[in-house]
Formats: sequence, C-alpha cells, structure tokens
Amino acid sequence: MTGLAGLLLAGCAGNERPGVAGNGLADIAGKRWTVSLVEPIEVGGPAWPATGADLIVDAASRRAAGTTGCNRWTAGIATDGPGDLRLEGIAATFMYCAEPPGIMERERELLTALGAVSSYRTSGGSLVLEGDDGTSIRFERGAAVAEPRVALSSASEP
Repeated sequence: MTGLAGLLLAGCAGNERPGVAGNGLADIAGKRWTVSLVEPIEVGGPAWPATGADLIVDAASRRAAGTTGCNRWTAGIATDGPGDLRLEGIAATFMYCAEPPGIMERERELLTALGAVSSYRTSGGSLVLEGDDGTSIRFERGAAVAEPRVALSSASEP
C-alpha cells in the first residue's frame, strides 16, 4: 500500500487549506473518530457506522491506529503542515470475519482509501481524509481518548 505522509505541526500560511485549523495534528489527536463514509463506494455491505471502524491519532508519537470493523490497523504519520497528511507503513491484523455480511469488502475499501490519503480537513464534528485521486473518508468525532498511546498500542496488537 502506498503511504500517507504528512502533517507538520508548524506550517506556512500558503500551505493552509480551507477547514484546517493551524495546529496540525494536535487538532485531530486524542479523539476516537468513527468512520461514517468511504468514497468511492465499491461494493455493498453494512453501513459504515455499523462497522465500528475508527481512527485515533497520537500527535506526540506521530502514529495513527484504528479498527476496520474486523481487524486492527496502525500507521506512521507524515506531514508538511496543517491540512497535509499521509499514512506510512500501514499494517493490519489478518483475521477473517463473516459477520456482518460484506465486512471484509468494507475493510478492503477502508485500507485502500487510507493508503491514498494526502490531506485532511475538519468541519464541525467531522474529519475528512482525502486523496488526490478523489478518495475520501469521513469520520465523526467520538469521545476523547485519555491515553492515546495506550489506545494506539492496543489497536495495533494482533
């Protein structure tokens, strides 16, 4: 999978994108973000919110992790400033889940989309990761994560 490199905590004003706050990763870190939509939609399957797929960002360690609804994934974060985000070295556990029907296809869509991400923006309680190819992943903000490193390490355990 291709990497998702990039959020630098201090950026130039020329690099800022609409809907992107100036604090880079700190603005999206420490929260559990739940997947609400991945586009393009390639296959049928359970609605995204029903999968439980999510994302947690730890700005201090420059790591991201989450679940696909079946497996757990983890990746390094690279950035060139606010709004720029790429995930590098995406790795996932490799279990098969039969339920709900279509969950493995949804997982493949999510992991492919994560590998294409090159930027992010926020709007209200939503976070959108976008790729140059038109791919987008929409997340809804969930509860704060008191210890992101603990959440990340448990998300990346097999």
